[in-house]
Amino acid sequence: MAKRSTRTFTDNILIVYGREALPVERRAAELLAARLAQRAGVRVQAVDDQKCDPAQWDAMVLVGHPDRHLMAAALMASYGVRRPSAVRPGPEGYIVRRVGPVRPPTVIVSGAGRGCLYGVGALLRALDWRRPGQIGIPHLHLESAPAFSVRGSDFKFWHEQRAMDLGMANWTLEQWEREIAEMALWGINLVRRRLLFSAFDTWVNEQEWLIDEGPGHIGWELEKQINQLIHEYGLEAGISYPPNTIAEAVARDEWHPGSPWPRLACPSLPAARDRILFERLLIFKELPYIDHLFIPIQQVGPCTCDQCQPWVQTYYKLVADTARYLHRYHPDAQVWISNVGLGETDNAWLLETLERERPEWLHVLECSPSTYELVSQGQARTLDRGRRLYYPVIGRLSRSLQESARRLPVEYTLALRPDVSHTFQPQYGLEHIDPALLRLHTLESPFARPLGYHEVFRATMAVSAGATLYSEGLYDDLNKALWAGWLWSPDLTPWDATLAYTRYWFGDDAAQTIAEAILLSEANWETPLAGNDQVEQVVLLLDQAKMRIPPHLQEDNWRWTMWQLRGLLDSAAQRKQMLADETRRAVHALLTDALHDGHDLVERVRTACDMLDLRQRETSLEWLKAEIRDLDNLLHYQIGVRLPAVDNLDLELSNLGWEQARLRAALEAHRSNPSSDLSALEKAVRLCLHYEDPGPGGFYDDCGHIGRDPHFVGGHRLPIAQGLDAHNRPSANTMAIGLGGGSDIVFAYHGLDPNADYQVRLTLVCPDSEETRSLAAPPSGRAKLCAGQRLYAGGFLVHDDLVLPHRTARQFTFDLPRQAYSDGRLELRFVRATNSHIAAVSEIWLLKAPNVPTRSRQTKTPPKT
Repeated sequence: MAKRSTRTFTDNILIVYGREALPVERRAAELLAARLAQRAGVRVQAVDDQKCDPAQWDAMVLVGHPDRHLMAAALMASYGVRRPSAVRPGPEGYIVRRVGPVRPPTVIVSGAGRGCLYGVGALLRALDWRRPGQIGIPHLHLESAPAFSVRGSDFKFWHEQRAMDLGMANWTLEQWEREIAEMALWGINLVRRRLLFSAFDTWVNEQEWLIDEGPGHIGWELEKQINQLIHEYGLEAGISYPPNTIAEAVARDEWHPGSPWPRLACPSLPAARDRILFERLLIFKELPYIDHLFIPIQQVGPCTCDQCQPWVQTYYKLVADTARYLHRYHPDAQVWISNVGLGETDNAWLLETLERERPEWLHVLECSPSTYELVSQGQARTLDRGRRLYYPVIGRLSRSLQESARRLPVEYTLALRPDVSHTFQPQYGLEHIDPALLRLHTLESPFARPLGYHEVFRATMAVSAGATLYSEGLYDDLNKALWAGWLWSPDLTPWDATLAYTRYWFGDDAAQTIAEAILLSEANWETPLAGNDQVEQVVLLLDQAKMRIPPHLQEDNWRWTMWQLRGLLDSAAQRKQMLADETRRAVHALLTDALHDGHDLVERVRTACDMLDLRQRETSLEWLKAEIRDLDNLLHYQIGVRLPAVDNLDLELSNLGWEQARLRAALEAHRSNPSSDLSALEKAVRLCLHYEDPGPGGFYDDCGHIGRDPHFVGGHRLPIAQGLDAHNRPSANTMAIGLGGGSDIVFAYHGLDPNADYQVRLTLVCPDSEETRSLAAPPSGRAKLCAGQRLYAGGFLVHDDLVLPHRTARQFTFDLPRQAYSDGRLELRFVRATNSHIAAVSEIWLLKAPNVPTRSRQTKTPPKT
């Protein structure tokens, strides 16, 4: 006997809202009608309950609160459906109920204000989208309300500067509205716009203080329209504005002492402070709606002059003045501040000041707690597959979230700001990721972490009222949906949260397959590429899913295009690496033979250089690269964005480019002086052949490179460090780092010969950053942060404070005392030096005699800090 379907399929739907409906309730009904028409092509109309004629329609959806919807009120009373209230389902909650006979099906979506909007989102996710031109309506009985009151997100389609670099045009108002609606349907109640890159430089007239006409004015008018749309959807409109940025066009050199960026003005200078506040007054006056103003303390960079120190106190006073200007035009707007990046002393001052002064202008303290803080406080839990919570790798760390929550006065709300946008480095970035993937994908690539972010959510959210997600683009679209789901329903599993997303966007038949591919993709970015057959498994799953997604759901579906790109890009990275490994073996065999027989060394090195050429090596991948570029063009057509990884398809992901450069340089030197002997060329060949070889009984670690640092046991991995010399060997640009607070770098070795002599050779370098640019000449009277460390072997000091080389890697060699490995085991511990903000090591060789010089030979002595 065939199983009876629990769904009623229809192609003719009437959407009814109340005659006295609130604007957001009417907007919810119209949005439902638009989504049904766009995604399924059904006949649909949205009207008020005084104009509808149900007899002409096969199905009906009533949207609104019964107090303002006569038809919904009558049906709810007839079928015993409870009216929504603050008790049940709760604030911002909804009730979705199918009532009446099987035909015609009638669905009631009831809630107060934007609760109707969230109910429409729940209904859309429950519908069956498999049949083109029809919608399947199941039997529904849904009641739900959010667990957290703060459910916000930044709102942009891409990072502004990167969008310009990649040739992306800004969105139209219609595109912005579409994404505002999608965020609302997933339960977001706060949308925040970042105004750092506002158009002041082109639309502020310095002489008349008026807005000029032109492109800047057009851009600002669009910003105001976006602000209006956010309000029309019933969402809270927020802006994020750094405390002390100004228009570069009006900046003066004397206004930004100690900072190379003209947009940063010193609040301690009266004229600069006036300009800071004036520009904010312009913004507050121009924007029609500001429900909250977030002023980050460290996001752009504080003023570093002596008059502004300590910065937290200058920031606090400046925010207080800014709040007074804000409330002139938006008296009910909330002010949010941040303690991100504050040290223990500054954070203590901030919390003590709030406890003492209880300022009325403040409403929310927003934190971005690093996982490092939780680990250092003993809060971390072991995760699936033996992982641990993801650590930060760069940046100063604030005090723990738990301490801030305990000391914050009760009249203020504590909210979090998790970064769901970046693959690595900030906050909860990945450490266990193959550097080849990062070189190809960069920070801006489609990715999702259902398992990892769920553990972060569980570990951090208990003490907060919710979160506002830090986002820089559309590539984290699934991450935003995951967090929105957990902020609404914390008990939702990672699998169910992912499946809700894939089911809505790709249909029932393909949902599970794509969800499996997404979870495999997450695992693949925590696994070495070499030998990982799950990379191609993701591609196969996506190919299977493509045959199961209905054509009407594939059309113009940029989310599907983006996930196809993710699968193929991962495959390209692995294939590039496999070809590099094959080439390396062939080239090294050729060069080894050349050294052994000494015949035609020059010609063989020339042949090796040709074999190492990237384009020649990867000719077999042209079909894959072409397919990726076609998909990227399709993505640009669909949503106006491009992936940076597509420009990196011809990028060298291995060390072979470095080897080729060394061999070519040696060949060129020999060509310019043919009469010279071949010793220099032989030296270059041996360097390429034996660079990583520690000799018999020795050990080598490519630090920070998962799968190539087998002796790494403590600290953090930095898979790729930015701000390093491009001529460094790529293995020098991955590193293990220590951030202090019990986070030393530790490598452990076993099987050493207690009776042998050992040396340790290190590749060291420190990335370029604001803290490390001028180690030799700190500002007068102030200590400059620098990168330096000490090395201990088995507890014995190997070297004292050592300044790390800046940008360009160098190698250092040290003798190891036999006492350090008397039992055959050795621990190398790298500890931050005094005043250092980081310890780092890129490569380690343990060299055993006779591969090391005798003890009488002097080893290289590095300079001290």
